[in-house]
Amino acid sequence: MRITGVVTLLPVLYGWLLISYRDKIRFDKSKKLPSIPISLILYPIIGFTIMFLLWPYLWENTVNHIFEILTFYSQQHHIPVFYMGQMYFADTNLPWHYALVMLITTTPIPILFFASIGIVSALNDTWALKNRASSLVLLWLSVSLVRSSMPNVFPVYDGVRLFMEVIPALCILAGIGASKTYSLISTRLITRKRSVLPSSLFAVVLIGVIILPTFATMLRIHPYEACFYNELVGGIKSASRNFEVEYWGEAYKEGAYWLNRNARENATILVTVAPHIPGYYLRSDLHVIYRDSFSEDVDYVMFITRRGFYNQATWHCLNNFEPIYRVQVDNVDLLLIYKIR
Repeated sequence: MRITGVVTLLPVLYGWLLISYRDKIRFDKSKKLPSIPISLILYPIIGFTIMFLLWPYLWENTVNHIFEILTFYSQQHHIPVFYMGQMYFADTNLPWHYALVMLITTTPIPILFFASIGIVSALNDTWALKNRASSLVLLWLSVSLVRSSMPNVFPVYDGVRLFMEVIPALCILAGIGASKTYSLISTRLITRKRSVLPSSLFAVVLIGVIILPTFATMLRIHPYEACFYNELVGGIKSASRNFEVEYWGEAYKEGAYWLNRNARENATILVTVAPHIPGYYLRSDLHVIYRDSFSEDVDYVMFITRRGFYNQATWHCLNNFEPIYRVQVDNVDLLLIYKIR
């Protein structure tokens, strides 16, 4: 569990209890203290207990390790981020809307559509106290996004990676929206004298509309699903002009396998972005090095196309050589290999 998850958890739980159980929170005049559900006290205790049990790092030197974790996450991470066609830094000048835009542009449109319906339904249920769980999911989504919109306090980068706690909430709301849509349409079908589709068949069609297009896209771009952008920004090809597409190093595996087949024995590979990754896949005789400046004493240069991490050696290759090998998705380069000698 990330410390940011704890930061999100506490306001979500307390906000949910105060909003959803506002009809049960009362003031006892004789005791001069408000009477509130015992869960307000139990939830954080249960949450921290589960975190402790599932995190072996905390089992020894617990107090010291907790302070180490807090110290690490209190440090600012000066990470360059290519966003909206410009370069920013995660801990200083990254726009507040980064998290919201990345969530919207990397989520399949059917999920966004049904989630929008789910949000409206959950707001109505929260106001009318019809379903107490609705306010929990709404707070879960909103608090996560609000936290992620403060980059100076909680730096975010790498797409949705550092605020992934928002994904389950969005999916739950999409499920609510799909259920409401199914109920509305199937009810109208049933009230007609002759329904176009049986309600059970309609459910299958609805699920297909949600799943099949996204499933087909994932099959097409596999194993680079993390590069997905939806049609709101023109898919991966158009998004690559304004956003980071490959940031996690997945393409290094394919690039390393190409080098294993084609590089001479004891060749030297200059890796200019995330050089620690290729070594997991390269032949044992191949030597990986890293440096900022370019020189011709290496056999190959390899890097993923994460523009925020480009150095002088990367730009020199881009401007002066033609790659001998590319890893692409939708004609967008994810990795480039240059033969130098």
